[in-house]
Amino acid sequence: MKQTVFTICSANYLPTVKVLMDSLSRYEQASRRVLVLVEQDYAQEDAEALGRLLDCEVLRCSDLALPRERQMAFQYDITEFNTAVKPYVFQRLFDQGDEEVIYLDPDIRLYAPLDHLWEQLRLHGAVVTPHLAAPLPDDGLSPSNENMVRCGQFNFGFVGFNHSPVARRFIDWWAQRLADHCIFHPHHFYFVDQFYGAMVASFIPDIRVWHHQGYNYAYWNAPQRELARDGQGWTTPDGPLVFFHFSGFTHDDPLALSRHQNRYRAQPGSPIAELALEYADEVAANAQPVQPFVRPYSFGAYSDGVAIDALERHAYRDLPQIEKDLMGNPFSPIARERLRRYEDIADVGGSATGLLWQLWQQRQARQDVEQSLPAVERLVHEARAETEAVRAAAEQDKREAAAIYAQREAVLNEKISELQGYLDNVVQSRGYRFIRWVTEPLRLVRGR
Repeated sequence: MKQTVFTICSANYLPTVKVLMDSLSRYEQASRRVLVLVEQDYAQEDAEALGRLLDCEVLRCSDLALPRERQMAFQYDITEFNTAVKPYVFQRLFDQGDEEVIYLDPDIRLYAPLDHLWEQLRLHGAVVTPHLAAPLPDDGLSPSNENMVRCGQFNFGFVGFNHSPVARRFIDWWAQRLADHCIFHPHHFYFVDQFYGAMVASFIPDIRVWHHQGYNYAYWNAPQRELARDGQGWTTPDGPLVFFHFSGFTHDDPLALSRHQNRYRAQPGSPIAELALEYADEVAANAQPVQPFVRPYSFGAYSDGVAIDALERHAYRDLPQIEKDLMGNPFSPIARERLRRYEDIADVGGSATGLLWQLWQQRQARQDVEQSLPAVERLVHEARAETEAVRAAAEQDKREAAAIYAQREAVLNEKISELQGYLDNVVQSRGYRFIRWVTEPLRLVRGR
């Protein structure tokens, strides 16, 4: 029986993936182990070297039979695209002759072999785990029962299929839906691959819904499960802890378990707290070995390096297929300029995305204004500085003029004092009094 375990990630997630692959190498040595790397233009020699480091095969996007790969990569963000390729990997592995295939999210770590799970897959077309095994309290905390319903009945961070005709029909339908509908909606009205994946229980009659507490232990079911540690390792009431799903793990606060919830916090010293702290240390220790293979997300920018905005992806996704085809390579700058011409709701297929597109354009305009603000502020600062300089110069001129005026006034007062003294001396002189006596009759005649 040929059995395979695979995971999917982009290059930014490699430290986390190495923890998973190390645990698979330890507990699933007999199984084929595959990493699907969601990147473009990742050199074959780099992929092979990464495979040697992780002790697994590495497949690239170009190795999968994705319909319209570039269109899918453009219209989806990194999380959406990583989940959208999942059924296509199942198709490829089954086409290569695998008989039982398990998918595990990259933020999972094994603590025991998957033996019982392989046994279930030999008996059932699919094996899944539910998010919840009992209702959560209606206490306003997150996640709530409503959150879990919207996320999907089953958590597809783990899912297993055998290569039966009924399972293959579901996988082919699932792949067709995810080509254009693997959407993360902020209120979970769509939740990537799990939205349509929830139909698996209807489409595969012999499905096994696996309630074992040791499988897919995670933040959403932690309040309903028990974890202990003994001399043999980690255990649950149903048996060994087989794998823990560290979804949304908060590396800077491991006891919070996940950034997606506020319902459960591991108590210091508890088994789950020890588990979380050890996992955080493992991920940190694996950052350096994989660093040569880490890249920025290669589908995150246009070919000229300009980052792709989320609303550009949404607007492109809602275009009619014929228009996507006419646009050509969506990662080209030409496509970007053409996308930005869609200003009316009708231009983007008459959907609500048109409103988002207009919002995006308004935000772009605001960002243009915000980008120009530093230059405006600099000009205002320069104008204020120049005004202050002129005012200071005027004040200086005023002070200098006042000093000159005071100096001249002092000189003038000194001259006046000299003249006054001279006049006083003249008045007091004998000549002046004699002239006054001689001219006194004349002044009397003139009335002076």
